[in-house]
Amino acid sequence: MSRPLARLPRSVLLLGGAFVVLVAFVATGLHHALDRAIATPIWQDAPCWAQQASAWASVLFAAELSLLYALALGALCLFSGRPLAGVWIVVVLLAGVAIELAFKVYFEQPAPSEFFATLSRPLCREPGPGYPLTIVSTPSSLPSGYSIRAAYFCLLAAALVGARWPSLRRPAWVGLTLLAILFGASRVVVSWHWPSDIIAGLLLGALSALLVTAQANGFAWLRGRRVSRRGVPVSQPSARPQTRSGPRR
Repeated sequence: MSRPLARLPRSVLLLGGAFVVLVAFVATGLHHALDRAIATPIWQDAPCWAQQASAWASVLFAAELSLLYALALGALCLFSGRPLAGVWIVVVLLAGVAIELAFKVYFEQPAPSEFFATLSRPLCREPGPGYPLTIVSTPSSLPSGYSIRAAYFCLLAAALVGARWPSLRRPAWVGLTLLAILFGASRVVVSWHWPSDIIAGLLLGALSALLVTAQANGFAWLRGRRVSRRGVPVSQPSARPQTRSGPRR
């Protein structure tokens, strides 16, 4: 395990910069037309199965369940002899929740429910289920906490799969990244968030996952490889055949 923040990848800085630029753009108010142009077809054209699937998926990355996911991954790290990696997973998740709540309290971005009320779409025979877990009312909807946690756990899963099975590394990263984006888009379908909320959440979640992956040395230890303090896999020395030395003359 490397020292805290000893190996900060450039991608973390790029994602952080993109998040800051997006927040600044939203603060200007120039994003409204773009948000509405993107959200309208997603919301109006969503078929009934997509509406129901989005409603059912709402629970998957709720804060309560996400904490259980983080604790399970922390236990995996603990049993693998990497307790600090588990601490990183839990602490970064909680930090993401804190950042989400801070923005939703102090940043101004009203939820899109009033806008969607002006639109219409065909009614489905079977409406989706209600949300059974805790709902915290906040004056702002940016960023989407659901999208933060979707990107966080999807990309952590991609890193774990890629570390354990290197041949699946690229399919895992591509597939789970697309899945995180779909999970984020489902927040528009259920009328909870603007596209800008979702993009902000995905950026924060991806940043968090890459930060944890870097501090966990890419989870290379899942394959049983020794890893140096800098996170570089160390090759095992080959065993030398033992030879009997003859008697000295």
